[in-house]
Amino acid sequence: MAQEQADKLTEHKREFFNHLYKDEALGENILISDDLSIKPEKICEEWYNEGINYDYKLNKFQKGKGHFTQLIWKDSKKVGFGFNFTNNEVIVVAYYYPSGNIIGKFCENAKEKK
Repeated sequence: MAQEQADKLTEHKREFFNHLYKDEALGENILISDDLSIKPEKICEEWYNEGINYDYKLNKFQKGKGHFTQLIWKDSKKVGFGFNFTNNEVIVVAYYYPSGNIIGKFCENAKEKK
């Protein structure tokens, strides 16, 4: 499903978010980069670094931190990745199940490492 999304984004350059898994919406992270040799570790690092200055005490979505919180979301158990290339970009899509970034569930799912 993540690969299908990456293919659509390559074709149409706009997001099509309508994938369901077991009748539930999936969480999603997308990265578009002009670094055609970007490594998976760097992609995850980009999303993870959004967590700098994340306030773990707030039980709400924090602007500019959504990739980070989805990446570390405790209740997400499955992840799938899709990749596609254009002449000058790589498009990476990650789908998460169950979805993260659920209102009212941040404190229990986006926990600080100890």
